[in-house]
Amino acid sequence: MESLNSKKQLPPSPREKANLISYITFAWAIPIFLKGRNQTIGDDDLFQPLNEQKASGLANKIKDSWNKEEEKCRKDNKKPWLVSVLRRVFGYEVLFQGLFLLFIECGLKILPPIFLNQIIKYHENKDKESEAVMYWSTFGITLCIFFNVIIMHAFNLSNLNLGLKMRIAVSTLIYDKCLQLSKSSLANVSLGKIVNLLSSDVGRFDSTAFGFHYLWVGPIQTIFVTYLIYNEIGWSAFGGVALILLMIPLQLFLGKTTAMLRMKTALRTDKRIKLMNEIIQGIQTIKMYAWEKPMAALISQTRGKEIRMIRFVSWIKGITLSLMLFSSRVSIFTSLILFAILGNLLTAQKAFVVTAYYNVLRQTMVIMYPLAINNVAECRVAIQRIQQLLFITDTNNNEKQNKCPKISSASTYIKMRKVFAKWNSQSPEMTLTDINIDISSPSLNIVVGRVGSGKSNMIQAILNELPIETGEIDVNGKISYASQVPWLFSGSVKQNIVFGLPFDKNRYNSVIKACSLSRDFELWTDGDETIVGERGMSLSGGQKARISLARAVYREADIYLLDDQLSAVDSHVQKHLFENCIKDFLKDKIVILVTHQLQYLPFADQIFLFENGKILAKGNFETLKNSGLDFTIEENNDTEILKRQISKEVEKPLQKEENKKVDRSEKRAEGSIGWKIYNEYFQATGGYLVMSFIMVFFVIAQLMASASDYFVSYWVSKESQRDNENQLVVYDRNVDIYIFSALTFATVLLTFGRSFMFFNVAMQASRRLHDAMFNGISRAKMFFFNTNPSGRILNRFSKDLNQIDEMLPFTLIDVFQILFSFLGTIGVLAVVNQFYLIPTFILFFIFYQIRQVYIKISLDVKRLSSTTSSPVFSYLSETLTGLSIIRAYKLEDQLKSEFFNHLDLNTSSHYIWLAMTRTFAFWLDMCCFIYIAIVIISFFFTNSTSGNVGLAITQAMSLTNMVQLGMRQSAVLENLMTAVERVVEYQTVDPEPAFESENDKKPPKEWPEKGQVKFEKLSLSYFPDMKEKVLKELEFEINPQEKIGICGRTGAGKSSIINALFRLSYLDGKIEIDLRDTAKMGLHDLRSKISIIPQEPVLFSNSMRYNLDPFNEYSDEKLWSALEEVNLKKMIKETPAGLNMAIAEGGTNLSVGERQLVCLARAILRENKIIVMDEATANVDLETDELIQKTIRQKFKNCTLIMIAHRLNSVMDSDRILVMDAGKCVEFGSPYELLNKTEEPKYFYEMLQNTGKGNFESLKKIAEENHLIKKMK
Repeated sequence: MESLNSKKQLPPSPREKANLISYITFAWAIPIFLKGRNQTIGDDDLFQPLNEQKASGLANKIKDSWNKEEEKCRKDNKKPWLVSVLRRVFGYEVLFQGLFLLFIECGLKILPPIFLNQIIKYHENKDKESEAVMYWSTFGITLCIFFNVIIMHAFNLSNLNLGLKMRIAVSTLIYDKCLQLSKSSLANVSLGKIVNLLSSDVGRFDSTAFGFHYLWVGPIQTIFVTYLIYNEIGWSAFGGVALILLMIPLQLFLGKTTAMLRMKTALRTDKRIKLMNEIIQGIQTIKMYAWEKPMAALISQTRGKEIRMIRFVSWIKGITLSLMLFSSRVSIFTSLILFAILGNLLTAQKAFVVTAYYNVLRQTMVIMYPLAINNVAECRVAIQRIQQLLFITDTNNNEKQNKCPKISSASTYIKMRKVFAKWNSQSPEMTLTDINIDISSPSLNIVVGRVGSGKSNMIQAILNELPIETGEIDVNGKISYASQVPWLFSGSVKQNIVFGLPFDKNRYNSVIKACSLSRDFELWTDGDETIVGERGMSLSGGQKARISLARAVYREADIYLLDDQLSAVDSHVQKHLFENCIKDFLKDKIVILVTHQLQYLPFADQIFLFENGKILAKGNFETLKNSGLDFTIEENNDTEILKRQISKEVEKPLQKEENKKVDRSEKRAEGSIGWKIYNEYFQATGGYLVMSFIMVFFVIAQLMASASDYFVSYWVSKESQRDNENQLVVYDRNVDIYIFSALTFATVLLTFGRSFMFFNVAMQASRRLHDAMFNGISRAKMFFFNTNPSGRILNRFSKDLNQIDEMLPFTLIDVFQILFSFLGTIGVLAVVNQFYLIPTFILFFIFYQIRQVYIKISLDVKRLSSTTSSPVFSYLSETLTGLSIIRAYKLEDQLKSEFFNHLDLNTSSHYIWLAMTRTFAFWLDMCCFIYIAIVIISFFFTNSTSGNVGLAITQAMSLTNMVQLGMRQSAVLENLMTAVERVVEYQTVDPEPAFESENDKKPPKEWPEKGQVKFEKLSLSYFPDMKEKVLKELEFEINPQEKIGICGRTGAGKSSIINALFRLSYLDGKIEIDLRDTAKMGLHDLRSKISIIPQEPVLFSNSMRYNLDPFNEYSDEKLWSALEEVNLKKMIKETPAGLNMAIAEGGTNLSVGERQLVCLARAILRENKIIVMDEATANVDLETDELIQKTIRQKFKNCTLIMIAHRLNSVMDSDRILVMDAGKCVEFGSPYELLNKTEEPKYFYEMLQNTGKGNFESLKKIAEENHLIKKMK
């Protein structure tokens, strides 16, 4: 969301205008290939996606198809099926691909063994009459191989492109659905699951499209090949073919089992990613609570369950892989043994032609067919998971709600008639009960009430977010909305305010002035072009609120819904916002203001007092005062209203010198993958000793396989000699059969064994790499999280980890298998004719050179593909957190357009990677074609036996396939190792100091005994270079059990003091607690001894018990006691689960105020000597604030209490007040002393004067009374 309406202009793809010859020879891709050889491929080298790949076009097609499917199924009373939707969009393309594959597999692939038959037959008989046939056969076999090379790679790219288009189309459908999800539905769908759908599940379409047609092409080819083998060896053919066919039910069973396990795995992955998202969102709270270890234990437990499922899937895939490796070998063995046992003469022609036919079947039925089964099974699971999301109820399904503002009439109004509403349709309790509202003219309407009374829910109902059970809501007019929790996205401040609307300079300037942002823009080096992080991380609470308000006000609307926008700003700014923005700028509009600031009630045209989801009273201020209702639940009298004047402060100062531009773009490594990354992976498997042991199995298995291959040539040569001498000795043949059988079965057993061992250690590596990465980011400094969006971090924990879990092990075992097979084949060829080593090594050298060029460019593009996918996830994350605002502003189409831009950029980089991969494969195969031609033609000039001719040609064909597959797989391996590289990168993020203290510096268990805090020349910066200091050489001391209030204007540095106490940023100077230097002790020893009640409460989707006590340190009695202290015991007791009550993601099933009370309960449980409150009552009503203040005074009276002032009356009874300005301590003394200060400037005195004359006198009186009480003591 960094740049709405800012589509990146890229040049057209050269593939778009490529002719047929250029397309099939990949000539269009060669300039990119050559460019990548000399320089790094970056963003500027990308092209536009092909017209057929553009997300906008595919989105329209699949959305239309989905709508038709929904309409059709609605009539038939069925659920839509995504497969039907895809068939309607891509059906003809899929059919064409299938027919073309049929031509390749049943034409070009079957002909070479037929020609090989004639070549071997000639060398057996040396018949001059058949010499011409041999020449034509040689020409035929080379021509078939040539056309196969020319056609196959262009066809494969076309297939991959089809899968890519399916993936893009479904991704747009998922995003479109996300924009329609109701808030109640969103509570049941985790962000982790949706990220997993986009990162992993949609990727199944790529692999499925590539091999799907083998499910029906394979059996057809089998019929043809079986007939041809039957012509060679008679009924013996059916033994080997039957063995292959018998494996199909086994593969189907394995595929079905894989699908079942895949579903279970996906659920566990969703849970892990959901948990990771919560941890990332709440990382600052986790650090301040010193909860890294319980979070690590929880994520490790979740990851362990996921890995167990992945291990089962890997074992099954290991069985499938083993079947692929030895099925054709066992089939050849079965057919040849049966042929020999039946008393037939085994000739070279029959042995090697049959081998060639089985090699054709091996590729189709042993490799591609089970792969297709597995891919289709996994795709089926992915489709089911995607459909689960698509079937969720949308926001606009409730006909009782106003779907679209009507603005045809001149009047603007909001009418709610007998509205009953609730978030959960299954819940017996209503969220809103019998709500009746009629606002039909421009007016200021203020909504007040206790925490959880239903104020914000009324706003959500008007926005069509809260489902209505009965009643009607009728809205006429354009709506603008500012949420209670400010929603900001990654981008400039200006982009956050304008938010996709045309820029109107005059209105913009007026809005900035009305929302009191002018001073902030002056302080910031880049003004309104200042880049803010995800969720506005680089801004203070007050700045976030004002930007959120500015966005709402900038939008020209008839109705403005403002949910508690005054709660996070100081009294001066609050007064400015109310008078200049709400009363003046919006004077001709309908404004509904939810607030706890009761001093503004006299100015309201209408007041709505909420309690327990009902409107307890409504009318103007005088009417309510004279109504006889207990209006004093909010305030007692006008004096008290003034007394409760709010003085909100801001969180993190952004001063001019602090606002340094930070490069927030994702870094990409360059060049090839170094040995260091491979070393990291192999060490994670268990070390080189473990890998060496597995390699021994690879070596022995290959020795058995090569011996088996050579033994066939040896055997047919013996058979040929015996036939010539007419001496068939049964005993010798039996010995040969026993030897061949022993070699074959040894190969089978060793193949199974090495696969199981390898996948076990690979899963071990996956778990260790994940744990190390989690440890790395959990230990990272807050600077890392402030400069890396959560989507970028989640990308490493989802997509990259998925590649390490599932793709890397299979590619790596492929590379090992091919390497040893290559060495074995070289050995066999050397035995046949040592001169074959010369072209073999020349070929290998050429392959290596081509590979080196390809590796560099493919790694660049793969890394680029990874970095361009991160914004897709970040954009999705930001969208889901801002859904209410997006829908209120009717910006769904604009956001979809921007999402399509992100998808297109990722598609562009991914398609270049696919094209480079196929270009590489094409030119490798062209070299292979030349090599095979040399081997075949060489027999014109040598006097070789038919056995050696058959062995050499079949080995050459398998060798070239093997080498080019090996080169491709080794390149794929390097590409996949970028995932390891990215994971390892997060293992080495600049860490915080050690959690635990060194033995000689570890504080006693009872530390701090007193709670004395001393700052000595303490400076703080949010940047590593310490040049932009937010706190500047602070010098002050807090005595034991003192209650300290911290005050100051916007950007003064108040919350930075808390930041310094918890050592969350970069410090210079010293902080001592009970005479111990905190910089010399472990972070957990420090942080666990300071209790924090933060401004923004963070809860995790676990039980209430876990949210209070993740270490399981306290008894149930203590937990209930803490909840009772904060008035939550009754609510939680009423739930069936009690302390095990489930907390939704982000704590959304509790109000903001209730979440804050849970944080207070945490502080009560910890019983620390130092308590810190950071604007903890910013979003609670006065009654809840009173409860919190009372609890603090009672429970923490023997503690040192540090409070950032949110309501000045709450700190007027403080022992001393610390006044901050521009990062410095400008005043420090008791409230009485500061108010009676004679010398200028009088910072605290002026702050109180700004609250108004009546309030000033009231607060001054409190200070005087407290001074007398303390003096008398």
